[in-house]
Amino acid sequence: MKIYVLGNGFLKEDNLALRVMKSLKGSFEFNQVNTLEQIEFREEFVIVDVVKNLHKVKLFNSLEEFEQVSSITTHDLDVAFFLNLLKDMGNIDKIRIIGVPQKGNISKIKSDVLELLQDCSVE
Repeated sequence: MKIYVLGNGFLKEDNLALRVMKSLKGSFEFNQVNTLEQIEFREEFVIVDVVKNLHKVKLFNSLEEFEQVSSITTHDLDVAFFLNLLKDMGNIDKIRIIGVPQKGNISKIKSDVLELLQDCSVE
């Protein structure tokens, strides 16, 4: 399973997913990507990204679920649009996005992300 992390290390409101994954570096191998075009969709994958208005870590198993999050950012809209396009073209079957809140207790967020990644790797 490939793990891709989206985020901008320079923007406080968009860097928590990246900070969490860097702290888990010994536990999981991940790829930091700046755009979805960098993701290899030929194999099973998980995307870890900050999602505006989340209050806790959440696993999205469908794009419909991801799009229902209130007030998603333009960035999130781009992610959803691009993934929907790939799904419609038959390039991807299964979508898993671990949404990370913009702020919160980093130890709790790290623990929650780790648990979801472990669950995803078992499936």
